[in-house]
Amino acid sequence: KNIADPAFMLTPYETAVATSYGSTWTQFGSTMYGDSTGNSFSAGIALSKDGTVMAVSAPGNDSAGTDRGFVKVFKWNSSTSSWGQRGGTFFGINNNDFLSWSVSLSSDGNIIAFSYYESAIYTQSATTRGYVGVFYYDANKVTAITDTSGSTFGPIGWTRLGGFIYNEAIGDNGNSLCLSGNGKIIAIGCGANDGT
Repeated sequence: KNIADPAFMLTPYETAVATSYGSTWTQFGSTMYGDSTGNSFSAGIALSKDGTVMAVSAPGNDSAGTDRGFVKVFKWNSSTSSWGQRGGTFFGINNNDFLSWSVSLSSDGNIIAFSYYESAIYTQSATTRGYVGVFYYDANKVTAITDTSGSTFGPIGWTRLGGFIYNEAIGDNGNSLCLSGNGKIIAIGCGANDGT
C-alpha cells in the first residue's frame, strides 16, 4: 500500500518528500535546499492529499527585503521524477513579514493559506499586526499583480481569494492555520493575542 506522508525536514535548510511502502521509505525526487544560510527553508511545509503538490516556506529569506521570506509551491512530475515550481513565488510584502511560519494546502493543492507574521501593511500607532492570505491556483494567470488592493493580487499562477484576514489587535503577530479539504474553511490561531 502506498501511503502519502507529510514532507519532513532533514535540517532546518533542506527538505525531502518520501512515501511509505510497508516498512521502508522511498524519497520522491531530489532534496531541496534553501537559497541561503539562515533563511529557515522548510519552516512551514504542506502537502496535498495525494502528495503531488507541496508548499514550502523560508521566513528568513531576504531576497525581497529584510526577513520578508517567501513561499513556493511545487508540483510533482512523474514523467521526469522531479519537482517543478507551480506558478510564481510569494514574497513578504514588507520587511519582517517572515513569510511564513505556517502553510496549509487544500486537498487538491489548488488553494494555499499562509501567514504574514509582522507586517506593516496594517498599521495603527506605528504598531504592526500579522495577517493571513488565502490564494487559489489559476494556470491562465501569466502576469503577477503587485497591487495589494486589487482583486487579482498575487504572483503568476495565483490569485488572492477574498481579502486578507487580520489579527484582532495591534501587537498580535504570528499565526498558526489550517485549511479544510476543499479550502473553503480556515482555522487560525494567534498565540500573541491577549483577548483584547
